[in-house]
Amino acid sequence: MHMQVKDDDLVVATHGRGFWILDNISSLRALTPEVASSQVHLFAVAPAIRTARAGRWWTKLRDGAENPPRGAMFEYYLAEPAVNRVTIKIAESSGKVIKEFTSDPEDSHSPSTKAGMNRFFWDMRYPGTEMPTLSGALDAFSSADWTGGSYDPPTSPIARPGQYSVRLTVDGKSWEQPFEIRMDPRIKASDEDLEAQFDLMVDIRDWSQEVADTILRIRDLRSEIEGRHSKLTEKYGAEVDAVLKELRQIEGILVVWAGTEAQPMMFGAPGLTEKLNSLSNVISSSDARPTASMYTVFEELQSSLEIQQNRLNDLIEQQLTPLLSGR
Repeated sequence: MHMQVKDDDLVVATHGRGFWILDNISSLRALTPEVASSQVHLFAVAPAIRTARAGRWWTKLRDGAENPPRGAMFEYYLAEPAVNRVTIKIAESSGKVIKEFTSDPEDSHSPSTKAGMNRFFWDMRYPGTEMPTLSGALDAFSSADWTGGSYDPPTSPIARPGQYSVRLTVDGKSWEQPFEIRMDPRIKASDEDLEAQFDLMVDIRDWSQEVADTILRIRDLRSEIEGRHSKLTEKYGAEVDAVLKELRQIEGILVVWAGTEAQPMMFGAPGLTEKLNSLSNVISSSDARPTASMYTVFEELQSSLEIQQNRLNDLIEQQLTPLLSGR
């Protein structure tokens, strides 16, 4: 058997029959008596390699061991179990907070509150879009429990190479460490290319949220009408039906209809939500500057949303408000 340390990894080989890698032993090197006697210690963070795709789902062999989880690894030591929740906050070098994670006993992927050595991985992704549930005959499905279809949210932006910081808070006290995300050495794109890609992915995420918020606004209006339907139809039956029909038409442009009463398993045409999702998947499929056609498609989708938002505002102002106010 042969053992060798490569950077911060320990490699163990069995003379040609196999080899194993113990990833990131930097915390073992830093485990001094002073650290061991402290109540809480946040270890220095090893540089993370920016990889859009990695981990066992992409590279696992049939009989091979698991690859390390993709992302930045944060390690901390607790002499005793935390009394309150543990939080991990990740920020850009400017101090702008990217994400915050809080310990949750029911979530095995949240920061641990257990005594001893603990590890937490950040996948280097920025916050994504909060998707509304589906509409239609199959509206029992939601973005949380239908993860295999075109209704998945747009791909979340992945962090650019650069400097970041992590803050660990335990029982009201905080510890902070800087860390670096490095470019995948196999990638030939420039920092400017990845900056352009990141900016467009953020724009797509933000506009996707605009679409989601507009969908929820439509549903609130429809619920209000339906809650007063019998009283409204008594006076304005045809006008109420026309407003509901147009609200449905607008929503159908924004998001796919998950079946109808007549055809519950027949999904409608893709809406802006699905189109933005497809665009984000194409842009994030490689580490490269977005093409001119990608920007053109995004601008067309932006324009389409603005048209439907104006249409909705006109409908509210000219027809719906007078109806609900009794004219």
